Amino acid sequence: MKHPITSLLFAALAAPCALLADIPDWTAYAKAIDITFPGYKGSTTLTNFPVLVRLSATRNKFDYSKCADGYDLRFSDADGNLLSHEIDTWNNGGESLVWVKVPSFNASTKITAHYGFRGGQPPAVTASDVWSADYVGVWHLGEQYLPMKESSGVSTDFSSANKTVAFGADGVVGGAVDFSTTADNNYLVADDDDDLNGLNDFTMEIWTYQDAFRTDGNYAALFAKRNGSYSKEAFFAYENNSGSTRKTAFCFNTESTGSTRSTIWASTASTLGQWNYYAYTRTAETGSLAVYMDGVRSTTQTTSLLAPVFSGNATLKLGGGGGQQAFPGKIDEFRISKTVRSADWIMATRGCMTDDDFTLYETGIENDWRSYTHMFSITFSGDEGSETLADFP
Repeated sequence: MKHPITSLLFAALAAPCALLADIPDWTAYAKAIDITFPGYKGSTTLTNFPVLVRLSATRNKFDYSKCADGYDLRFSDADGNLLSHEIDTWNNGGESLVWVKVPSFNASTKITAHYGFRGGQPPAVTASDVWSADYVGVWHLGEQYLPMKESSGVSTDFSSANKTVAFGADGVVGGAVDFSTTADNNYLVADDDDDLNGLNDFTMEIWTYQDAFRTDGNYAALFAKRNGSYSKEAFFAYENNSGSTRKTAFCFNTESTGSTRSTIWASTASTLGQWNYYAYTRTAETGSLAVYMDGVRSTTQTTSLLAPVFSGNATLKLGGGGGQQAFPGKIDEFRISKTVRSADWIMATRGCMTDDDFTLYETGIENDWRSYTHMFSITFSGDEGSETLADFP
């Protein structure tokens, strides 16, 4: 009679094992850090949000002796599912910066960083998967030399420079590019890519650190994809060249508007000598335009240009070009999306990069017991005493 019972028991155990087949064996990792995001104040849950994780001995007791090159670092969600990540900057003994794609992101989200792998081969991850949520261009701009790599795998690298720019400057996240080395029209160039043409809905984001306003009467370009005339431009952003409040502007025209273009100005000026975060959006169906400054919506207006934004062969320039002059300062974290990012998304993007209270780390969780393949819990429900015993054998 025991044989049928045993068979039923194995069948019952087989079902959950099959359901968990795609979840990595996190018991093979010696260390883990739980990470939550209490600083997110948005009212919506964001889907596939790329959040920045900072790892260091001082911030969260990250032990580089267990993960010297980041090779075996992995992340999971609260259910144990493997998350995609991209290492932006790895700094043994210092602070390392990692982008992690969180499928469902809000203030109660928890993810876990795992490291100190004791198995054979860590589960595979693809860095570009972090940017699969409608990104068509992501440039971290932290390299010490050309090319400036494009991380989404959709668009092209910044592979050449006009005039002289300085690489490896201090950025808002890792390194940045400094365009203030000369007064000439210096900029970076990325080859034309069809994924940057024919944009309907879009969001363009950029971080700038402006040293000073230009004094030569020229506009200072942030980025540009245009051939130099209104009828051939796609889009560009720049700083105004006159007045006491030097505001940022975003301009574009469409494939059906000839020399007509639409321009939206921010309502307030950037702050010199500190990092400023801009996001520009267009909703093609309604013609709604918006400019966000430091995560907060600055200006909204409506445009009649509803057709796709198009420029068939123009290169993408960063920090100048397209009839504008060089930006007098540093630029970091430039992104283009073929969707309209929400106000919550834009605020969270800024917060995870700059707000120390945005992310909370449960520091230095020791998971050395996870190297054991079997475990079970023991309780003592038969103790009927009224006191807690100390050091009881």
